[in-house]
Amino acid sequence: MEKRGPGRPPGSKNKKKGVAEASQPRLSPSQLRPTVSLSNLASTVEEDSDDDVSLSTRLHSLDTAIQNITVELSKIRKEFAKAIGEHSKLISSLRKDNECLTKKVLNLEKRQEELSQQLNKQERISRRSNFRIVGIKQERGEDCLKTVTDILTNMGLPDPQIERAHRNGRGAEGRHRHILVKMSFYQDKVRVMKAARRALADKDFYIIDDLTKLDLQEKRRWKNQVNELYQQGTRLRFGGGCWRGVDGKPYNFN
Repeated sequence: MEKRGPGRPPGSKNKKKGVAEASQPRLSPSQLRPTVSLSNLASTVEEDSDDDVSLSTRLHSLDTAIQNITVELSKIRKEFAKAIGEHSKLISSLRKDNECLTKKVLNLEKRQEELSQQLNKQERISRRSNFRIVGIKQERGEDCLKTVTDILTNMGLPDPQIERAHRNGRGAEGRHRHILVKMSFYQDKVRVMKAARRALADKDFYIIDDLTKLDLQEKRRWKNQVNELYQQGTRLRFGGGCWRGVDGKPYNFN
């Protein structure tokens, strides 16, 4: 390596001393300081660190809350499923009990109908010698037995065997209570019923059979149809709890 002697360095000839140094800008001490101080940097790092910790804490709390909710929902789901199962068993049991009760009720209703028909039949038998006189004006102190005896005698049935005769039923405005008559013998009652239509045609009162409540309902049920059949020449009579034709058999209205 070549050693340089004393004097100006090469290339500096004809140049003023200090020009090179002057061409370089000088920086002030404040400009030479770093733009971010260590304290500011530490503060920024600390703030960032705090934000990260806060976010992490919040996320952890949220995860914990979600887990707790999930656990609670799972418990509720299990309890709800258990309750549904128990209620389903209870409903199934109640349904079976209801079916049994329904059958029992149907049997009871059937039995009640049978008993009602039997009682009605017995009541019908107890009334078989009875008839009613409708339209006789009620008088104070009247003697129903004498009134009935006179009526039957005038009908051509002398010395009728009457067991008893009395007013029956509720009175109403414009209507007189019936006279209920019980003959001593059923055949006497039959003769009265046969003679009544012809013998009382011009009277303002008439004689009807003493029907039970159920028989009366059945008679009224087909009243319009019976009238229509009568206009067409078909005559029916009511007896034994139903309308019957001339052959005595129950008439079928259907």
